[in-house]
Amino acid sequence: MLGEDPSLTVTLHDPGVNDLGLYECQVTYFDENMNVKVFADTLEVRQEMELSVETLESRVQTLEGKFPVIMMLAEAMQQAAIEAKSADETLKQDVTSLRQENKQILETIAALSRDIQSLTVRIEASDKNQAEAATRVNNEDLMRVRQRMEDLENTSLRVLEDRMRHKEQGGQSGVEGRQTVV
Repeated sequence: MLGEDPSLTVTLHDPGVNDLGLYECQVTYFDENMNVKVFADTLEVRQEMELSVETLESRVQTLEGKFPVIMMLAEAMQQAAIEAKSADETLKQDVTSLRQENKQILETIAALSRDIQSLTVRIEASDKNQAEAATRVNNEDLMRVRQRMEDLENTSLRVLEDRMRHKEQGGQSGVEGRQTVV
């Protein structure tokens, strides 16, 4: 109404923590002489708690009810951490084992390469008359070397296949039961 100071009322029903803070309201109006007036006011909404024994008991019961669930979750998280650590250790062991096997395979290949080179030198050193006889012997040697290389390759593939199959079945891998044919 004209001539009266304005007033404003705001009611927050069940205010929560998100409603706490400083509120400012500004009202623009005309006074009785039709002059523009501005009315501003601020209000701070604070958290005031009235705790009764019943409220406290209710909150304690709620927390006690949640405690077993929280403990189960904590135990499950702890078990998951233990399993993750175990899986990590298994992977580390597998990597170490694969590196050792790779080293053995490379050493075997290097030895076979030296054998082949030696055979090649012997073939080249043979004179023409002995070339046919030496070629047959060297071809036999080369065939044996090739067969050893194929056996080594097949053994390595079987080991890797067994490992992959073992991992797919959810087992832990170890070093037991492995053979490396050289």
